[in-house]
Amino acid sequence: MYRFLCLLVVGFCFVSPTFTLVGQSGASQGNVHDLAISSSGMVLGAIYSNPDSTVVDLFDTTTGHYIESVNFISASLVRIALSPQGDRLLLLDSDSNVRYYDRLTGTGKNIGGTLTGISDIEWSPNSSLVAYSWGGIVVLYDTQSNEEIGSLASDLIPAVASLNWRMDGQYLVSNNYSRNVIAGRRAAFAAWNMETSNMDNPTPTFIVNDIGGGPIEYNPDGNRIAVFNYLEGNNQIAIYNVIDSLVEHTITLEEYAPVFKWNPEGTHLAVSGQQIRIFDTSSWEIVNTISTPIAATAVQWTPDGQHIFNNGGPDGLYIDEYPLAEITLIPYLAQIVNDENEVVDDGGTIELVDETSIVLEVTTNPTTVGSVAIEINGTPSIDNSPPYETSPLGIGNYALSVVAYSEPDSEGLASAPLTITFEIVDPTLPPAANAGTDQTVTAELTGSALVTLDGSGSSDSDGTIVDYVWTEDDVEIATGVSPQVTLPVGIHTITLTVTDDDGLTDTDTVVITVEENPQ
Repeated sequence: MYRFLCLLVVGFCFVSPTFTLVGQSGASQGNVHDLAISSSGMVLGAIYSNPDSTVVDLFDTTTGHYIESVNFISASLVRIALSPQGDRLLLLDSDSNVRYYDRLTGTGKNIGGTLTGISDIEWSPNSSLVAYSWGGIVVLYDTQSNEEIGSLASDLIPAVASLNWRMDGQYLVSNNYSRNVIAGRRAAFAAWNMETSNMDNPTPTFIVNDIGGGPIEYNPDGNRIAVFNYLEGNNQIAIYNVIDSLVEHTITLEEYAPVFKWNPEGTHLAVSGQQIRIFDTSSWEIVNTISTPIAATAVQWTPDGQHIFNNGGPDGLYIDEYPLAEITLIPYLAQIVNDENEVVDDGGTIELVDETSIVLEVTTNPTTVGSVAIEINGTPSIDNSPPYETSPLGIGNYALSVVAYSEPDSEGLASAPLTITFEIVDPTLPPAANAGTDQTVTAELTGSALVTLDGSGSSDSDGTIVDYVWTEDDVEIATGVSPQVTLPVGIHTITLTVTDDDGLTDTDTVVITVEENPQ
């Protein structure tokens, strides 16, 4: 007989408990146009484009649960940004309207728009401030006070391609580009210090010329900026070192306009395209590639930095190379199920039924992985092929830890350790009766004594005791855990019979000696 421990594993990139998205029955399907994640890492937003409307789905990345959908029937949304906690949305539609939506109150409004076209929207990582760009101007809007507080402009280049905030919200960078017959190619990016900028006459803190044309993004530490550099046939991502004021590395691209994202630690850079390439940001070597059915144009790291949300397929949101719809979605990463198909939670109990031991099976999705390491109460074992099973477990308390690996013998990529504690009991075990210690008492002048019996030491390892019966010479004299009985002078051997909730019994005796009163 098996009880099942279900471990969710996605391909050779393992989804940790935090990011197993569940409740997909309420989420949308279709082409994902854009993705955004709140700076807190708690909420993921996805824009689904449909013929008649645009739907924004929101997921809680701490629990993995689908939160809600917001349907914009009359708009075609192209960009999304989230407030720091993910409770408010900044949206850009195809008519160049910037929309603000509070999902907690269900209210929203237009906060900006222009006929000349808005290129990007960004929400400050730590405040109510948002920025959007049109032409060569960056507009700053405070969603708390509901007012435009200023704009950033310079004689840089009259076309802002993209915006990005530094993680502390102090700096905002813009990537600018234009090309025409007279002026030719013009590219630059600039950074503004939001704490010191004069909104009446804003001046960039620094400008880097001859680099620009697309996405731009600060790394988490704020000391590097990844900049798309459009060079007509030789596009590249330039990694600009802010401290040393120089380009320290370039990544040559085949794609026209890829999307790229630093992971939360800044140790890797994901670059989208027909394949999503993962670069180590110390060596700039490619350490992993993720192949998707179509070229991904939107990517976001999971907050643990282990996986990539992307739109690399026609059937909705992807995690790494797997569509969300194909991932087995369960509300718990680990489950132990008893004979009644009831889930035993961490710290729960499993009952042995007509057996002296049980074997737990670890199930994975896909059903075959490189190997599964199982540790029970500190004793390790490795299974290189399914079924991944524990050794037989008898009655006792257990701590079970499981790690799945992409390669045999616990090698390769690993899932997060998953530990659950539980107890195995035998429901057929009888209770243990305890009638208490022998007593010697002195009778009253009436020739008898009032004696308190004590069966509180009785126990039942797999349930509860439901009945206590006290007898002498097979005659019932009392019931209950600690009854009082009147006994005459003499030696009394009293038997306690206890019955548990399974109907099983046990007995114990106690000797009560009642001595004559010397008076």
